[in-house]
Amino acid sequence: MPRRSWKDIATRLRGMEGAEISSRLQQAFYKRADLFYSRLGFPFDQDPSLSSATARFFFEPSEIPEVLDVLRVRFPRQVEEIIQEAEGICDHRFRLLGYSDLDYGPRIDWHLDAVNHICSPYKPFFRINYLDPAQVGDPKVTWELSRHQHLVILAKAYRLTNNPKFALECFSQWYSWQAQNVYPLGIHWSSSLEVGFRSLSWFWLSFLLGGCEVMPRAFPRDLLRAFSVNGRYIERFLSTYTSPNTHLLGEAVALFFLGTLCPQLASARSWQQMGWRIVLEEARNQVRADGLHFEQSTYYHVYALDFFLHARILAARNNVGIPDWFDQTLLRMLDGLRLLSQAGPPPSFGDDDGGRVFDSNRNRREHLCDPLATGAALFQRGDFKFAAGGLREETCWLLGPDAAQRFDDISPANRATGSNALTDSGIYVMVGSGEPRSQLVIDAGPQGTHNAGHGHADALSVHLSADAEELLCDPGTFEYGGNGVGRNWFRSTGAHNTLSVDGLDQAEAKGAFGWTSLPKTGVERWHAGRNFDIFRATHTGYTRLKHPVTHERWVVNFKAFGWLIRDVAVGAGSHALDLAWHLGPKLSVVDNDIFADDLGNGLRFLPCPGAGWSLETLDEWWSPAYGVKIPAKTIHLRFNGQIPAESGVFLQPVDAHQSQITASLRFDSQEQTAVRVYSLIQGQDRCVALFSPAGPRWSFLGWSTDADLLCCCFTGDRLTALTLCNATFVDWHRQRLWSRPQPAPWCELERPESNKDVTMEIVSTGSM
Repeated sequence: MPRRSWKDIATRLRGMEGAEISSRLQQAFYKRADLFYSRLGFPFDQDPSLSSATARFFFEPSEIPEVLDVLRVRFPRQVEEIIQEAEGICDHRFRLLGYSDLDYGPRIDWHLDAVNHICSPYKPFFRINYLDPAQVGDPKVTWELSRHQHLVILAKAYRLTNNPKFALECFSQWYSWQAQNVYPLGIHWSSSLEVGFRSLSWFWLSFLLGGCEVMPRAFPRDLLRAFSVNGRYIERFLSTYTSPNTHLLGEAVALFFLGTLCPQLASARSWQQMGWRIVLEEARNQVRADGLHFEQSTYYHVYALDFFLHARILAARNNVGIPDWFDQTLLRMLDGLRLLSQAGPPPSFGDDDGGRVFDSNRNRREHLCDPLATGAALFQRGDFKFAAGGLREETCWLLGPDAAQRFDDISPANRATGSNALTDSGIYVMVGSGEPRSQLVIDAGPQGTHNAGHGHADALSVHLSADAEELLCDPGTFEYGGNGVGRNWFRSTGAHNTLSVDGLDQAEAKGAFGWTSLPKTGVERWHAGRNFDIFRATHTGYTRLKHPVTHERWVVNFKAFGWLIRDVAVGAGSHALDLAWHLGPKLSVVDNDIFADDLGNGLRFLPCPGAGWSLETLDEWWSPAYGVKIPAKTIHLRFNGQIPAESGVFLQPVDAHQSQITASLRFDSQEQTAVRVYSLIQGQDRCVALFSPAGPRWSFLGWSTDADLLCCCFTGDRLTALTLCNATFVDWHRQRLWSRPQPAPWCELERPESNKDVTMEIVSTGSM
């Protein structure tokens, strides 16, 4: 670990409570004591007892053939991929994180980072600085191989083919790892989470290979002894104060598995109780009231949800009491994921570390809906089934051979929910009403928890998708280590669809996993209506400047047409503004305002930035998985001068036919009342948004009102829909359409098809 100055240590100690100081001192003692004992030849494993207790895994041995039959019928391509990958594993060629075909040669060196060709030193684990790339390379690569999830692939391939070579290779690699990683030596004892992951993999392979004819006679006892070392280690080195997030959660889940599935070990009962207690505690600590994970990362939300689901299903199999509130927490987490997945997989806000609990290869954005399939079968929810889009292999293993039938018997919801807000996490979802099926997601939440280690500087960033394809993307994570350049760019403000000022991030990076000067985001307007959604928010990320700047973002969803995004830099002085719009990786320039894929589906991007702004399209980056980056187009709208300044952009998902229909975005203003008007014109249709400072009555373009925002839609000259914010009245060409004595935060009106005049009916009215 990096050396700290005595001043830094003293400052950190002053911020600790007694329990944390005690825990850290105890762990420091354990490390050194275990090293001393190891040199004396002390055995760290436990002798199994003759316990008569029984344990149940996710499936019974007799059910394995039935599950395999389901896989062959429902997932024939995945079955072939499992077998093909197992062949490569036998040749010691591995797919790890975003890397493929990593060659570890005839003899696997379990301490090698094969990407950077660096071996971590074989010395006491607490003396290895795994954050130093010169010493260990990228530890995520080294750790990923030793999670041993590839051994589960070998075990499944053996079951699918009855070819003994896959089982023999599995046992060979397991014993090879044991020989090269004698506790407490080596990097693989540096992280309790990694010990936990390894334990979970060993359970899968032990239950899949139970009764295997080529299993070494000593393997069951050797495995149990290895489990005892892992359990002892995790219990002593829990990340209670160092990483009280998915690290602590994963360790607790592993401890619960060890205690539940190894009743022969003397410590099993205490491990089970401790692990389950922490799992329940972390369900309260790590999940916000709206159901999203507190790291402000979509990937970590799914990561945590996987841990919770696996633990919950195993608890039910072994008659461990499951509180009703815990199931309600899982339902909220699943529902949050569902709301983010109404037009395909969710956006990848925040960090993506590339790990998965069941299948490490399912680590891309398109795999993030996997828990919804298990949630659908477990809780019999049609809306989860609709969002999942289909059954998953993982569901069949977790819930047994009848999982497929249980999934099929659910009556699916036939449509998405619509626009919604996850207010505790600051995530706002706007859904389009036309085709293609589309949604825009706004990140207006905190940057993360604690020091926001897995959050990105992306306040008010947006993500747009249609029919499961990204139109405006979040560029991802790429890496955690390396020289820091990639890490810093991918989590920077400029790498997200929001405004950067003077080339700075909204917060100041502090190391690879920390930020200071975190911005505060305030949502001041949210209305989800029938024809319009309206959002307004600001953040304080640039108020730390000598001449402070506040970024104000308005988003108006004209549901049948698309989204208007208005950005205003409020403040004084001269500043350099840069609005970045990161296009989906499949999109390329087709026309002046059309960016589409090879099939002609894509995005109409209509900028209306006003005076002083320039536009440039650049090749930048997108990372689909950890360790991989590929070129992707980014549109930059730039301004350099005195503020206030504002820019407007209209975003419209299009297919090959719609892209042929011309559209334009026009900007008008009335300086005496400070009214700003954006008008989209497309054929006979026209959508208009008029922005004004709150309070005074104003008249412009035939409208007279005191609203601070008026949005309307026309077909030809016929006014069809209207919404107002903070208004007491509205007139259209001197005809009163609506009024009330006190201002309404919002009011939406609609003109029925049967009305021949301009009379409109109130659809809804109320508070924010």
